[in-house]
Amino acid sequence: MHHSSWNRKCEYVLNLGYSSIFYMINNLYILVGSPLSGWISDRIVIDYKRKRGYWYPEDRLRACLYSCFLPLTVLASGLVTTYLPTRTGLILNLVCLFINGIGVRFAF
Repeated sequence: MHHSSWNRKCEYVLNLGYSSIFYMINNLYILVGSPLSGWISDRIVIDYKRKRGYWYPEDRLRACLYSCFLPLTVLASGLVTTYLPTRTGLILNLVCLFINGIGVRFAF
């Protein structure tokens, strides 16, 4: 039994190079997302302290509102994986994972 129809659907093969890209994206969003979420959290605290004259520790939680796009990135990743089985789909999937990772950094 020959499975050539599956090979036509999936034009890329995940070799060691492609799988290492996924690990690099994981580390990249940690390197970018952590300082970015800290900076945005600090800006929110400064703004509320200026507005009210004091700040609550809970004001830092307002930065979590920026993670509301997490379901959209997961949906986009699923749609890209389903309908773009090419290298372009792989690149767009990596972009979705990167944006998702930054959103996770904002949430936690």
